[in-house]
Amino acid sequence: LGDENLAMEVGSIYFNNASSGTFTFEIPLPAGYFVQAMPRESGDESASVNLFVKSVDSTATNVVIGASAPFTGHVDILVVKVG
Repeated sequence: LGDENLAMEVGSIYFNNASSGTFTFEIPLPAGYFVQAMPRESGDESASVNLFVKSVDSTATNVVIGASAPFTGHVDILVVKVG
């Protein structure tokens, strides 16, 4: 979603007793984008972890999200590029 001044992508990845997961962009994003990752609480799945950007693909096609501990659950991702 976007134009020359704004690009945004929203999605989720599933962690299965993992401490990292990869989110692949639908369309490669130019440099200077921001990523927010949020663990989702649901049922038996514990979302008591800290999430961080572990690495960014140099071709801007994906981002690896790391977790402070292995867990099982969904992580919601928001990627925004302004300007």
